[in-house]
Amino acid sequence: MSALSCLDGEGRLVPPFVACSPWLQGELGFIGPKQRAYDAEFREGAVRIVIEAGKPISEVAEDLGVNPGTLHRWVSRRRRHGSATSDCPVCS
Repeated sequence: MSALSCLDGEGRLVPPFVACSPWLQGELGFIGPKQRAYDAEFREGAVRIVIEAGKPISEVAEDLGVNPGTLHRWVSRRRRHGSATSDCPVCS
């Protein structure tokens, strides 16, 4: 092992700025859990609750276990492009 690398907790060789840093390893809470993937149906349903029921994003996000910033991005995308799952306008 060179001085420019370290081993992570599972013995894999990684750059020192990741393996040797407690912040980047998540030991001090700077890195959250792995990103979750939400399918299009779930995203559309969450956005529908916010828009049609008029519930606050923070409340819906907490109920569904979604980061409020993520849900806000889906709602904004829906309002801009007509779809919570696409950055492109809906084509006719």
